[in-house]
Amino acid sequence: MAEVETSIHFLTRDRTYEHEKPYQLKYTAAEGIPTTNIRLEKQAPIRISSMRGQEQQFSFEKNGFTVLKMNKEIPYVEFNDLAGVKRYLTLVAKQLRTRLGADKVQLYQYVVSAWKPVPARDAGFCTDNPQIRKRDPDFPIAKNKEYEFTQPSTVAHIAGKDSANVRYQVVK
Repeated sequence: MAEVETSIHFLTRDRTYEHEKPYQLKYTAAEGIPTTNIRLEKQAPIRISSMRGQEQQFSFEKNGFTVLKMNKEIPYVEFNDLAGVKRYLTLVAKQLRTRLGADKVQLYQYVVSAWKPVPARDAGFCTDNPQIRKRDPDFPIAKNKEYEFTQPSTVAHIAGKDSANVRYQVVK
């Protein structure tokens, strides 16, 4: 199995975060207010390999995630519009309810890859403001401009070490 070596930026352990949540403003703040208090540290080398063919080795209880095979195949083209995404997310919620033995699964946010912004009133599923993701050609360098669309994350975003277990217990 082929591996790729890369680096990932993680939030630095800093006492500031004991009394102030990490934040990043996506607008110009008033004078004297920093646009971010985030301090990152680079971890390298990180080896990434494909998990294809090994999906059964991962479980929610052991790894904090699992791979579920969809009971229905959805054509790729359906992901270009919110109606298709809604059908897909309805199937995902149903499978998660079954897998977790939950009474309800609520999807709060999702990102739609699209060529143009979709009006919020057309979302109608989990949020009034679906995010549209389209990678800017200049990403990750903004070149003194605001991006029109949500961009891919450039840092690791992992919850606390016990959060997956706690979420599982809450759902149960």
